[in-house]
Amino acid sequence: MKKILCIHEGKSYLPEIDAYKKYFAAYGDFQFIDSIKDLNGIYEVGDFDILWYIMGTDFKAVNMPKVHDYASLSTGNMQTVKNLAKRVFNKTPNLRLFLNDHVKNTMNFTDSVPYLIRDMGVDKSFFIKSVKKEYDFVYMGAITEERKIPQLLYKFKSDLKSKSILVIGEVPLHIYKEFSSSLNIIFSGKLTYKDVPRLASKAIYGINMVPDQSPFNSQTSTKLLEYCALGLKVITTQYQWQKEFENRNSAHFFKIDEKLEKFDLNAIENFKFKTPGVEDLEWSNILDSLELNTKLLTVIEQGYDYG
Repeated sequence: MKKILCIHEGKSYLPEIDAYKKYFAAYGDFQFIDSIKDLNGIYEVGDFDILWYIMGTDFKAVNMPKVHDYASLSTGNMQTVKNLAKRVFNKTPNLRLFLNDHVKNTMNFTDSVPYLIRDMGVDKSFFIKSVKKEYDFVYMGAITEERKIPQLLYKFKSDLKSKSILVIGEVPLHIYKEFSSSLNIIFSGKLTYKDVPRLASKAIYGINMVPDQSPFNSQTSTKLLEYCALGLKVITTQYQWQKEFENRNSAHFFKIDEKLEKFDLNAIENFKFKTPGVEDLEWSNILDSLELNTKLLTVIEQGYDYG
């Protein structure tokens, strides 16, 4: 069995890593190992057969096969320059994966390296429905100023005191101190991934807060997919990917603006929600459809003289 070392910075939420582990384990040709979670970031490259980068950067030439996995585009200032630098200076791999066509087209590689479009999926543990509802709303995701989460919580602290919101994720201390005294705002704290679906399923509405700015507005919202898998009624900001997903799946979500001026309780309670099924986006279905195990065996057999 060949060993794949997955290299990443450990800063982002990457559910695809666990999905890869389960997928390759089912076929038995590869063992997928997380450099951070499994090895605590301490490893010798020579102990592995394949390097799998969640990009990022890869400036090192090694005599072994590589996969470059572009799960997102660059963020922050000078995004265009950062993406250009990755295109010019990153070493050439044996195989590339892109989140979607937008990511692929933005990176704009002109070589002949084979590629796959690998969208985000949903872990099968999210395909549950809770009969007993204990919370009105749930928010899962980054609890940051950038996503206007303090403004969202202030809405519940002031205008929506009669409704509860469950906040799942690691909370910055200053946000916790400001809102933890409000009894209708419940912070779960950092949970293990396996505990998230059971708790989130106890809410009625799932809130998706994504800023309408690059690159976030063109990338798949994992949390929105997870809300759908849980059967929650989705409340979301409006942006490119959300609109395309909603139209493609004949869904009907309640739209809010980033200033939360449209977050009206009466309108929400009278809205005709339609939450689509997303069983086809369960991780095993996505990775099986790509024939990823077979593709990886093929590119390895073809050699790796890319540098």
